[in-house]
Amino acid sequence: MKAMLLITAMALMGIFVNAQKVTSNYVVTHNDTLICQDITVGAFKTTCTRLDGETIKMANKDVLRYAKDGKLMQRMPVYVYNQKTKRQDMMELIDYRNQVAVYKHEFYNGSSDHPDVNFYFYVHGDCIEIQKNPQLDDIKEFVMNWNKDDIQVADQQLTKK
Repeated sequence: MKAMLLITAMALMGIFVNAQKVTSNYVVTHNDTLICQDITVGAFKTTCTRLDGETIKMANKDVLRYAKDGKLMQRMPVYVYNQKTKRQDMMELIDYRNQVAVYKHEFYNGSSDHPDVNFYFYVHGDCIEIQKNPQLDDIKEFVMNWNKDDIQVADQQLTKK
């Protein structure tokens, strides 16, 4: 009896461990959502290898968002000097807490060897704060202390800058 319980427990643990290894990779375009076994993002094209082995290539400009190995990337508007531009880039969703979505946007400014990083803070689809190269503690403090009533103040500050 003990052997049977032990075997059953080991089998259930094996199923649980294997289930954790499965990640959901997908690509969302203007027309379709593709479930992928593997995703490769190049300079101009994104390649999705489907579960049946079929390979589908699409232009990066057509990809709205994708998830690869637990990392969610989404096409978001880029702000320069706190003004929304017509340009959009892929940004990584870092955290979502207290109705605040935090996106990381890495870019090279040409004057340094390492990329600069902007963190965009969104509430209900509106950008309320942009921080350039912040410390992790600053990001955590902003998200944890966010209050719904602060949206008017944040909106005024963002438009003043």
